[in-house]
Amino acid sequence: MISRSIVSMKDFYPSKLIDDSIRHFDIEYLKNKKEQSHFYVAVMKDEIVGCGGVDLMNGNEKCGVLIGVFVKPCFQRKGIGKAILNVLENDSIITGCSKIFAPSAISAVPFYKKCGYEHKGGILCFDKNKFWLEKEIRNEQK
Repeated sequence: MISRSIVSMKDFYPSKLIDDSIRHFDIEYLKNKKEQSHFYVAVMKDEIVGCGGVDLMNGNEKCGVLIGVFVKPCFQRKGIGKAILNVLENDSIITGCSKIFAPSAISAVPFYKKCGYEHKGGILCFDKNKFWLEKEIRNEQK
């Protein structure tokens, strides 16, 4: 599902970058991340239509980071990504964080901006093949 979502960005990125992104989100990466991160899957009529994950930014307890929000291309623009993002922004792993970062593909920048994210530090930031956006959040300690 993640691979299909990444492949749908072929009009925005060269094929090498698409291939590198697919390899980045391989099963081993996800297995390693599951120990420290929280992942969610969106299901509609027994079909996986989206997924996303959240973690702390390099172990920093004050900053969260989205591992990704992925929606099957045929289900995009139906509110699924926003629902996944809402769950991630309220996840217990980032309780106490004041900020959450969203490393984004260029095609997803408008989605994140619509959801209240701004370019990191107010400047267009492209690093590690991603555009970096951020959002102030108020997740209080429970």
